[in-house]
Amino acid sequence: MGATAQRRWRRVPGSLALLTTLVVLSSFFVIMGAQVASAAQCGQITDPPSVCSLEFRLDGVDRSPHRAAVGETITSADLDPSGPPVIVEVEDEFGDRDTAYGGLISVALIGSGKLFGHTSVMAVEGAASFADLSINTKGKNFQLTATASPSTGFTVGTPDFPLTSGTFRIEGDRCAGGQTCTDSLPVAKTLSPAPSQTLMIASLTNGGTGVVALSVGVDGLDPRLGGTLTSCSTDTFTDPWFHAPAETTVDEVRATGTGTKVVVLRIDKGWRQMVLDRGIQSYRPCITALVRFTTWDASPLTETAPGEFTGLAPDCGKTITTFCRAFVKSNKPGDVLEGIAFPAGISLGDPRGH
Repeated sequence: MGATAQRRWRRVPGSLALLTTLVVLSSFFVIMGAQVASAAQCGQITDPPSVCSLEFRLDGVDRSPHRAAVGETITSADLDPSGPPVIVEVEDEFGDRDTAYGGLISVALIGSGKLFGHTSVMAVEGAASFADLSINTKGKNFQLTATASPSTGFTVGTPDFPLTSGTFRIEGDRCAGGQTCTDSLPVAKTLSPAPSQTLMIASLTNGGTGVVALSVGVDGLDPRLGGTLTSCSTDTFTDPWFHAPAETTVDEVRATGTGTKVVVLRIDKGWRQMVLDRGIQSYRPCITALVRFTTWDASPLTETAPGEFTGLAPDCGKTITTFCRAFVKSNKPGDVLEGIAFPAGISLGDPRGH
């Protein structure tokens, strides 16, 4: 019995050693686990300090604001109010999402107009989704900024160093297949004599696939209205024609069809009185496109910007069906009605005309 007891007693130190080893190893893993967790403690005071930032994306996928129409929801897909929402992600120094962050993320607008919707959202697992943002003014070069609160440890996303998105456009109107887009240029209060409520109205029926956006005045205004227009005049050629007071831009996305689309411009009689035109037939579009095209009467086609070509539109015919003047006439009030034929689809870019 004594020997047996002695043998049992001798086993005890070995068990204690094994237990001690397990405790040490367990403590090691607990410490290591704490170190991994502390690598992404954004918004907290840590030692060493955390290095965090905000990004318009989710797990490596772009979720920045894209083109939208006035008053419609801005999403991360062009001209798609039902598209994926804009998302701001909290990231650690390795670009991974900090799923422990649950602070407040706020966005603000850079540009004219007002940003509507829920502009401050609590992050869930390190990401804040903005599902109802919209802007009430058309224009280009809009941007959103984003800040976090708390922002301890953030290098990007603080009030002094906010996250800034890329630029995006807000179009005058958007129309799907079978629908008609309409946009207008309001009368400037300083004009005299005052014309009717608008200086011009542009309309376009989307007869194909994809989505079409239409904007008037976003890309250029007549100098008499305080802006600039892409001119068809050159150093050696003076444009003899009259044009609409603002550029009309046609943007098309997700289009797969081919053919033509005709933009109809109604130029107010009041504008005709301001420019002292020479009659209905004296109006001919000046067009800017991302491809070369045939111009009126062999007039110059100039590269007004890298990859952009500007020239006078010829009349449409059997051999010329796009980038041309489809018709010009007047209505009873004396307004000019002008049609500009553009190619359908996105392969030839987004043309402008006035």
